[in-house]
Amino acid sequence: MYCAYGALCLIDKRTQQAHCRCQETCSDVFAPVCGSDGVTYSSDCQLRMASCTKQKRIFTKHQGPCDPCENIKCPTYQVCQLDENRNPICRCNDICTPEFRPVCGSDGLTYANECTLRVEACKMQRNIRVIYSGDCSSSTNPCDLIKCGPGQECDVDRFGVASCQCPQACEPKMQPICGSNGRTFDNECELKRQSCLLRQELTKVHEGECGDHGPCHTHHCSYGAMCVVKNVQPVCECPTCAEEFEPVCGTDNISYTNPCKLKREACEQKTDIIIAHDGLCNICSTQQCDFYAVCESFGRGETRCVCPEVCIKVDAPVCGTDGVSYPNECELRVEACKKRQYIAVATKGPCDMCEHVHCKYGARCENGRCVCPIGCPKFYEFVCATDGKTYINECEMQRVGCQKSRDLAIQFYGTCGEATDGSDNNEDLPALKEREISSCQDKQCKYGGICDFNNEGIPFCVCTFHCPSIKEPVCGSDGRMYDNECRMREESCLLQKRIETASREVCVDHVDIACDGEPPVIDPATGKDYYCGVGAGSKLCPAKTVCHKTQYFAKCCKVAPLVKSCEATPFGCCPDLRHTVMGPNNGGCP
Repeated sequence: MYCAYGALCLIDKRTQQAHCRCQETCSDVFAPVCGSDGVTYSSDCQLRMASCTKQKRIFTKHQGPCDPCENIKCPTYQVCQLDENRNPICRCNDICTPEFRPVCGSDGLTYANECTLRVEACKMQRNIRVIYSGDCSSSTNPCDLIKCGPGQECDVDRFGVASCQCPQACEPKMQPICGSNGRTFDNECELKRQSCLLRQELTKVHEGECGDHGPCHTHHCSYGAMCVVKNVQPVCECPTCAEEFEPVCGTDNISYTNPCKLKREACEQKTDIIIAHDGLCNICSTQQCDFYAVCESFGRGETRCVCPEVCIKVDAPVCGTDGVSYPNECELRVEACKKRQYIAVATKGPCDMCEHVHCKYGARCENGRCVCPIGCPKFYEFVCATDGKTYINECEMQRVGCQKSRDLAIQFYGTCGEATDGSDNNEDLPALKEREISSCQDKQCKYGGICDFNNEGIPFCVCTFHCPSIKEPVCGSDGRMYDNECRMREESCLLQKRIETASREVCVDHVDIACDGEPPVIDPATGKDYYCGVGAGSKLCPAKTVCHKTQYFAKCCKVAPLVKSCEATPFGCCPDLRHTVMGPNNGGCP
């Protein structure tokens, strides 16, 4: 006797007649297998027993569960996929920002930014590349030039040539569906792949095997949900969507990345939402927000003004009209919005909190307050102060004067007639030795100057700064504009006069002219002036040129010929030690 569907042939001891009987029990061994009916059985024995009981051919399709990802809960933004051994792994964990920088993918679809393209490629397990920046429709889309058949996908190669390809191998998941050709497919991916390979239009008729309408046959899902079979039970699930950027505006006045995501939202919220129009909603066009707040929609056509919270860390300090310095303009706007106070940019750069502060007794202004020097360097450049006492250097004299609220000045460099440390404690000052006072000790060089002698033995201040040719104009407190901060400090040294960086309002009469009136360097690739600023289109200046950068322009300029020091010329320097003598008897000097 032949017993079908795995039944056992047994002989009745009483009648001695043979009959077929299904196995009734199995051991407790847990070794799950996936049946060809898409059901996971705890063991191969349980599968055979089910096949016999249902009088239906069921065979082992895979070792392990039919869908290893079924009970795996991945973190937000990740999806479960199977590796080569059918082990479930959470992947595609890029968290994309809402930044809108559309790119055209090699599948001919537009994505909101490159990150969303990578996520979609990961989820679809396809090699999708960026063809170019911008909307696919903004330029010639190679995929628009060909028409792909059923189940085929457009793919653009690295040469920009489009072709129709069939999907690659599908994941080994068992979620049987019945196709319109009457065949059962392991899953929907396999149906689409076979539709492509057979060049035949195939659609899903129902979940489950053909001939067996399955639990979903009579199960109805609303709000766009789809019926799927899980653990032999019908379950309604909302659709999963791709990251394709094809924005639509819903009847709830909310923008959705594509129509599928609108349907998913309607399904999850169990409400009727349909497409109002293609493109993004613009319900904020009539909403006016104060104090740099931005308009945001939060459903059902309602809007609210929200303060910006996060700024990109850019070191571009500004001074606000409230007299406070901010790391950049964005941080200023964040603070203005929080305080609900209108604050504008007064000047580029930090506020000079010491601008109107005048300190006495050698104190220095720091953050708008006068503070006495705390510590001084331990180098010995003895000075005799107006109190008749000797100090190891000028800093120490200022420190003591500040602490005692006395105005002390230098009478001369060297020791006073009666040497003392200028404080109540002589322990920190070593014994002063008698030494010859050279003429340079009577010459005080400030602001980076160094005392030296000219050919006649007269001491003067030498200012050797070796400033670069780079053009980054700064405004000096003397009302002049300088090519860069180094040039300003060099001028301060030459004049032996304090010159500090000031706001541009101090130099209001100065007009910046690119390359000081000389023609800027032309970029041969574009035929236009080089742009060496920050942002799109910026380039490094070519050799032997420098970037002349202000808040109004950034151009590459030819480097001016190197000017020799007047000391290296045949007739030397003029009496002002700045200009070059052009001939005998100080010819050409001012």
